[in-house]
Amino acid sequence: MTFAELVRSRRSIRVFEPRAVDVQPILKAANAAPSAGNLQAYEIVRVTSEETRRKLMRASLDQDSILQAPVVLVFFAVLAYLAVAVGLPSFITAVVHRAQPIAFQRGADPFQRAMGALFALLLLGLVAWSLLVGLVGAGSLGVWSAPPALAVVGWVLAGLGTLATVVAQWRMGPSWRIGVDDRPTALVTGGPFALVRNPIFSAMLVTLAGVVLVTPAPWTVVGWLVIAALIAFQVRLEERQLAAVHGRAWAEYAARVGRFVPGLGRLRADSVTGAPASPRR
Repeated sequence: MTFAELVRSRRSIRVFEPRAVDVQPILKAANAAPSAGNLQAYEIVRVTSEETRRKLMRASLDQDSILQAPVVLVFFAVLAYLAVAVGLPSFITAVVHRAQPIAFQRGADPFQRAMGALFALLLLGLVAWSLLVGLVGAGSLGVWSAPPALAVVGWVLAGLGTLATVVAQWRMGPSWRIGVDDRPTALVTGGPFALVRNPIFSAMLVTLAGVVLVTPAPWTVVGWLVIAALIAFQVRLEERQLAAVHGRAWAEYAARVGRFVPGLGRLRADSVTGAPASPRR
């Protein structure tokens, strides 16, 4: 059988027999599958407990087949998002462009080390939250009851936000960094950067808004607000550096392009170096 024949002959099974299943061949095949940069940025959890499968069923829009199957394999894709949003562009910047992608430890700004630590803690918190939702169940974590359509909207936002993040990172090319770099990089103003000055951060906030809608809870809402505040502060530090490095070119760009949303947060072109310009009224 050729691969094309295999794809055409596949079927979606929704009825299962209550018998033991050897999942090791499946796990070996999953681990052997190719992934971007060979990062294999996912975790696979084998679930056999009926109670846990019942919780998974409720979290999956009440799909009865999840409870019927004797074994369920849960793939945690948040790690995949981190690999796409952080790991892959870091790899490309370091290997292809031969530049240091992580700049939090540099001396360009005294706040950068603290900001780097805070962002790392929040990302670890996101991973921990995703694992807990899958293992403990949304109900045990204080997730609010919401219509299934809200979760669908959340998944759509998470997918679109991830795609937009990848596109914006690709458009930055060798200028992509995590943190404020003390070494000059080219000013990128094309592609998504012609719409907003910080499309990567905007896309990240959309992705995280999707997470909030999928698992609406006090912790996810507060987490989104904290991350949004940190991003707003980080962007102002980056704008100070960009103004100092690119001068008039940066001032003119910031005067015509919004910060996170098209048209909003544009700056006055009369302030060029040393600090961010005053927002337009």
